[in-house]
Amino acid sequence: MPKRELTEIELQNNQLKRKTNAFLNSVREFLKKKTGGDSVPPEWECSLMLLEEYYKQFTKLSMEIEKLDRLVVQSRYGEVPNPLLAARDKSAVRLESLMKNLGITFKEAAKLELIEPVSEESPLEVFIKNKMGVEKR
Repeated sequence: MPKRELTEIELQNNQLKRKTNAFLNSVREFLKKKTGGDSVPPEWECSLMLLEEYYKQFTKLSMEIEKLDRLVVQSRYGEVPNPLLAARDKSAVRLESLMKNLGITFKEAAKLELIEPVSEESPLEVFIKNKMGVEKR
């Protein structure tokens, strides 16, 4: 029996699903590493579901915008930006806001690194401290 050819919509949905799954898997791994556990805490699941939905919206709108011939449309007042651009911008703001709340943006991750304990003193620092009687500041 020959394989059925997938429609363009089915191909886009498969691509969207792969991108979303890859993104969420990387987020889950990041959160596991930050919490030190082998799974994401259950209280974060709702936020992860929202994150998945926002990411899907953003990615789908971006895919639609890539297919456009022009980024402007004709209205009764002249040419205006395509409404898909505004929708994608709004979804990007929601996505970034949730990512900040979860601490998974670059800037938020850098803030988290600042509060982690500093590594122990090096052997050279210990030697100098003992010999000189100088306190480390």
